[in-house]
Amino acid sequence: MGTSPKSVELGEALFGRTRRGVLALLLGRPDERFHMREIFRRIASGSGAVQRELGHLVEAGLVRRTSEGRQVYFSANPDAAVFRELQAIIEKTAGAPEVLRTELAPLISTGQVVLALIYGSIAAGSQTAASDVDLLVLGDATLTDIIPAVRAAEARLGREVNPSVYPVGEFRKRLKGGTPFLNRVVSGPKLFIAGDEDELERLAR
Repeated sequence: MGTSPKSVELGEALFGRTRRGVLALLLGRPDERFHMREIFRRIASGSGAVQRELGHLVEAGLVRRTSEGRQVYFSANPDAAVFRELQAIIEKTAGAPEVLRTELAPLISTGQVVLALIYGSIAAGSQTAASDVDLLVLGDATLTDIIPAVRAAEARLGREVNPSVYPVGEFRKRLKGGTPFLNRVVSGPKLFIAGDEDELERLAR
């Protein structure tokens, strides 16, 4: 199953904006650690709010705080009892899907993008710090049309986004022709940005 079309609203219901941003950054890149100033810059929230959230998350055991001289760093705690479950929730509600949904929203609203999904390691939950975001887009939008959204998403996520863009007719033709790449995408784990599993099945017919 893919993410619900209401996953953005779900993320907002579960976590406040600042906590959502901190968790998306740290749990989305669990092999890395971040200096406080870098977290301020990436979250684009008030320093006081970020400091409070980090304090709560450290106290709860979800985030690690380490010091080297005068430098303080924060990172996700993979040993936390709910780490995997929380990481899965964040990936679906506040990580790459939400960022790409926001950046692609103008093209989705005009119907130029009828379906978009993330596949590969991030969809499977097996990403590392070096993992790219693999993106499939179907519709009338061209690669040139979506590049600005992709670049903006890369800046926010700190990851490279690799888009594959197809008109619906070409996607259907290649899928029926047995293109291995598309068969793997359709049959593998997916995080939906626009559309859902039913829409994907409809477009594939």
